[in-house]
Amino acid sequence: MLRFPAKSQVNIKVPKKSFYENLTVSAANKRIFVDQISAIYWRYKLTADTLGVAPSETIDEIEIFEIELTTKNFDSSILRLIDRGIPYHTFFILTYEGESQLWVAYKEKTSSDSLSVGNYYHTDFAPSESLNLSADGLSLDDVYAALFYQVSGIQKDFSKPLKDVIMEHEQRLKRSNDWKNSSSAKPSRRRNLNCIRVLLN
Repeated sequence: MLRFPAKSQVNIKVPKKSFYENLTVSAANKRIFVDQISAIYWRYKLTADTLGVAPSETIDEIEIFEIELTTKNFDSSILRLIDRGIPYHTFFILTYEGESQLWVAYKEKTSSDSLSVGNYYHTDFAPSESLNLSADGLSLDDVYAALFYQVSGIQKDFSKPLKDVIMEHEQRLKRSNDWKNSSSAKPSRRRNLNCIRVLLN
């Protein structure tokens, strides 16, 4: 269940071509848009006003997009292209034949006032009716952190900035034997239950 206020609903279908015609997209990536994505919907626009929380100096809006897939073997690198074309913090719901999974990459403003896109985390596919995401917090920063923790599975620590928690988490992964093995071996198709770090070029 997506627990967001009714006034935050948008529910607008976004033409796929609005992404690949306005971004620098290779022919191969355009083919992914055409072949692997059935439809894209802008579901929610979370702001300080629509949520009734304190505003943020670094987060203007949080957008929730739903992407209907034509195949479960989706090339997730296309999410980075979509993310780069959206000047706001984003979460993605990928759906396929009654199942859904949540995706997010940490985004932050750069000196040029654009948004950098970090590494992706996602949940496993599960029945769509079991989808659970709620906007908890007293400020838009709190809400973004809470949503990020829900999707990523990273251990919550609201005493630190989210960026620091993510950085420490990824540093621990780099130091672990599993991380060393994964960097030297061929990529595995196995999906962890949660908190999967996806490296996208």
